[in-house]
Amino acid sequence: AAWSVFGGSAIYFDGTGDNLSIADTPDHDLSTSSTVECWVNSLAWGSLKGIISKGGAGSTTDYNGWNIWYSASQLKVRVRTGGTSSDMITGKVLDLNQWYHIAWARDGSTSKVYVDGIMVFDSTTAAYLVATTAGRPLDIGKSADTTSGDYFQGYIDEIRITNGISRYTPSIERYANTFVERGDTGDAFTVLQIQSNG
Repeated sequence: AAWSVFGGSAIYFDGTGDNLSIADTPDHDLSTSSTVECWVNSLAWGSLKGIISKGGAGSTTDYNGWNIWYSASQLKVRVRTGGTSSDMITGKVLDLNQWYHIAWARDGSTSKVYVDGIMVFDSTTAAYLVATTAGRPLDIGKSADTTSGDYFQGYIDEIRITNGISRYTPSIERYANTFVERGDTGDAFTVLQIQSNG
């Protein structure tokens, strides 16, 4: 398998403590229209592996927040609000040593999860709308849900957080058209963009 999607390099996480932590900013507290996306290539899935998270979403770190993770052999997104967790259980199995584009898009009270441009979860639930507790970092390559971290092993590339619009719809055709050129800084709604180009 190729170890990058675009640009010849990606961020490697060894699964034993590697992660990228970004200090808290209100830009990463998702509004009712937002999108979190990245490309992932796992070398080993365990019982739970965090991909990208903000705040916390479980009893061991009981903050409002959200997690995109791989748990119980499927991709999931968890949102925690006011001490209650809401899970988006996609049923989507991700094979090892293969690149996948993952996107979680919110538009009003609707949450949708896409893998390679195909919608794998769709729900209209107000509980999926959350403002992350201030002071919590954005974590890439680990879960904020547990004290152990549940570190990701593999490669993550082309990370983007959008706040203010939902980028994808069920008719998405070009999920791969994401900021592939070095130096591309996105648009006015892009609040985080990591290309990891070599």
